[in-house]
Amino acid sequence: MINIIQDILKENRLDAVIVNNLYDILYLLDIKSSFNFVEASPILIITKDKNIILGDSFSLSKLTLPDWVKKKEITIKEFLDNHFSHIPTLSRFLKSSNLSTIGLFEDIPLEGVEITMLDNPIEKRLNTYTGERLERLKGAVSIVKKVLENTFPKIKEGMREIDLRNIIDALIYDIGADKRAFPTKVGFGKNTAHPSPVSNAKMLEIGDVLLIDFGIIKDGIGAEIIRSYAFKKLNSEVEKVAEVITTSMERGINFTKPGRLTSKLDEAVRNYIQENGYAENFFGISGEGLTPRKSAISISPYDRGILKPNTAFVLQPAAYIPNQFGIKIKNIIYITDTGGINLTDFYQGIDYLCSS
Repeated sequence: MINIIQDILKENRLDAVIVNNLYDILYLLDIKSSFNFVEASPILIITKDKNIILGDSFSLSKLTLPDWVKKKEITIKEFLDNHFSHIPTLSRFLKSSNLSTIGLFEDIPLEGVEITMLDNPIEKRLNTYTGERLERLKGAVSIVKKVLENTFPKIKEGMREIDLRNIIDALIYDIGADKRAFPTKVGFGKNTAHPSPVSNAKMLEIGDVLLIDFGIIKDGIGAEIIRSYAFKKLNSEVEKVAEVITTSMERGINFTKPGRLTSKLDEAVRNYIQENGYAENFFGISGEGLTPRKSAISISPYDRGILKPNTAFVLQPAAYIPNQFGIKIKNIIYITDTGGINLTDFYQGIDYLCSS
């Protein structure tokens, strides 16, 4: 992959290409550990004759580097004086090294250099799952499944949202994930009517809709899921909305084929929700890339991306009924040469907890 960056550098007659996204850097360095931006924030500088990773001692101490990369460590004093930013140090390094034409994949406020914005080939690679990367994705999905199945026996009437959230977070680590992909969300009853519920002390009651939303990262690969369940009692209105959302998910999966536009996939999901009277109850996009590279794909009305084989994304239809309840489902869809496969095809159905 580093050869592709070198080719981009030559084709655009650049002195250097700078990679500042952590996940792009981990991929280029073939580091499978699961870090986040707080734990490590290096910058990779690629030139025609050398490759340098610039960062503070905390970041660099976590990275096992290949021999084709040289370290440039920022002192703690310099790091603090720059308000935890590497950009001033980077600017000085470029000037002292006579690197004046710079290629960027993401905008950085650099002064005194000529900047060329580039299409990011790494992002596309990060959303490609074949061979060993596909096996790692399946392994991450298996952890999600085990977390979910170990959560069910712990769900009790009268428990608080925050307590169930903490149980899920503990299981994520106990079952073998490296870390959470994002803050876990749990909602009961009316709290599920918000697209991003914040878990609080609300107690679970019979008849509540229960939302579980979590993700994990294992060996640098993310997997995530959302499930909505009726707790012990399913009323007709909840069942009606759940049927619409479940069918919209099925339509989206059936529509998924290589070569189709992402906007048309969004349309297949969104139109069914709208046709059934919930147009004003579905907010946001129908899907996106997997954590940690969400931007790799967008299933939205105005996106002009094309679905490609051996890639994956999450499909996430929803409907939120104000002051009552919300139903949201999220599945990981993998695109083969012939269509979409639901990798998280387990523990589905709004009534799952009614018979548990």
